[in-house]
Parts: sequence; structure tokens; C-alpha cells
Amino acid sequence: MRNILFILIFLFDVWIGNVDAQGVSRMFGLVGGNAQSNQSSNGFLFSTDSTGNNFGVQYNFPVTTFGANPANLEMAPYNGKLYGTTSLGGVHNAGTLFEYNPVTGIYTKKFDFGPNLSVTGGSPKGSLLLYNNKFYGLAADYGANGGGCIFEWDPTSNIYTKKYDFNGATGANPQNSLRLMNGKMYGTCVSGGSANLGVVFEWDPATNICNKMYELTGPNGWGFYNNVTPYNNKLYAMSHQGGSNGYGAIYLIDPSLPYGSNATIIRQMDANGGTANNNEMIVHNNKLYGCLFNGGSNFSGVLFELNPV
Repeated sequence: MRNILFILIFLFDVWIGNVDAQGVSRMFGLVGGNAQSNQSSNGFLFSTDSTGNNFGVQYNFPVTTFGANPANLEMAPYNGKLYGTTSLGGVHNAGTLFEYNPVTGIYTKKFDFGPNLSVTGGSPKGSLLLYNNKFYGLAADYGANGGGCIFEWDPTSNIYTKKYDFNGATGANPQNSLRLMNGKMYGTCVSGGSANLGVVFEWDPATNICNKMYELTGPNGWGFYNNVTPYNNKLYAMSHQGGSNGYGAIYLIDPSLPYGSNATIIRQMDANGGTANNNEMIVHNNKLYGCLFNGGSNFSGVLFELNPV
């Protein structure tokens, strides 16, 4: 029962809730392509009730220009509607931004990445972050340097603006989402940095300045596929693999400290649990919870609880 409780906590913290016309609380989420053989191979949008039961597919992403293969679970609520990204599909097959009305069930494509992918970036694999009535996100590929970009999108005017091109030194190919802490946005890149193995970055929307906060070099891990988790004015991150045992590690990063002395490895992953994929740790009752792809008694992954430092 305790493991089931962990699963519910983890999922409900990232799903988006809504009350339908019958007064039933509903949770909404996304599933990427080929997740279930009896559903669309391009992914689908689903709902459950507040207990995680009564699963229902609300929208199947079609084999058209409407968008396909959402690469993240969560959508962002704004003015009673939900907003998200697809990593493929659209007019140029480089992804889309979309709007979903949970009351009417109407799906609307709002923006196509491209046709000039060096200008727009493309293939967003994370969710959208709402800040000052605009959405911010990460394009995983393309942009001026080919390593993706940070973008801003206004849902009212439908104006899309590329804000920052990753250049390798500050990171490249972000696979997830931005997180807000103290007026700045933080994220991870799966590559970039001096060893091209991934970085944690900080971006200031007021100045459009992006700084590398921490980089992976192999001995300390490689591959940031996960979101960072802000907590108590610090950041927590997990690497995919590498580190002393080859299973990745968990890092504590303090943005208030100078680069080079601002990060600590707080756990080296091992066969008891490791290999963090596209997910993040969440905060619940002042503890961190997450899941890992490998390890555990059945070597099929684990759910874990961590006391933050």
C-alpha cells in the first residue's frame, strides 16, 4: 500500500485538475506515441477522476498537421483551458503549441514550429511555464546554433518569440521544462558544457542572460534528461547515467553561490536504484519523491523518498 501511495502522490502532483459539468473532479495528462497499442500511435490526451480511476481518452493526436507525440505528461492551465506542446507533427513536422478546453473537449493547434527552424527552434519535449501571462518553454532542436532555444509565447495574441539560442557552452538540446524560482528560470540540457555531457542552466527573463550553473563531465554523471526541482531556494537535479557507479547521481545546486562552488553530489546512484529518465523529483511534505528506471529488487526501477539537504 505504501508504494501505491507514492505512485499517486507522484502522478497527482503533475496532472492538471478540473471540475466537469457534473461536479466531478477530473485530472488531465498526456501520453506520447506508441504508449498503448490500442490507441493512437501519435499519442493521446487523457483524463481520470481524482482517485486515478475512470480513465478515458479525450483526444487522439492524428496523423495530420495538428501535432503528434507529446513528450511530457503535463499541461499548463490558463483561463480555464490547458496548454501544451507536441514534439512532432504540425505543418513542418517540428512540433506545435496547442490549447485544450476540458469543458467542451475542443483541441486547437495554436502555433507551428518552423518553417525557418533556425528562427523558431523545434521539437519541444517539455511542458510550458506560465509567467506574467505568457508561456515559456524549451525547443530541443534547431535554433541558430542547432542546439535548441528558449521561447516565449503569448496565448492572447498568439505571438511567438525566440528568446535565447543555446550555444553549447551554456548547454544544448534541452529535453524537458523550465522551472521558476525567485524570478529566474532554470532547466537542464542533455548535452553541452565543456564535456558535452549536459548542464543545469539559469535564464533571467528580465535580462535575457543565460548562465551555466553546473556541468556534467562523466565522473560526476552524464545526461540531464530530467527537470530540476526548486526547493527552499536551491535546485535538485538527477543525471541519467555516469557517476562513480554508472547509474547517475542526485545534485544539490545553490544559485546564490559562485559557479564552481555551488553544487554538491548528495547521492551516487547504484544498483538499488538509478538511471533517471524524463521525469523529476517532486516536493511533498518537505520531502522529495522521484522514480528511477533501473535497479531495485527486481531491477525494474524504484520509487524513492529523499530528505532534502
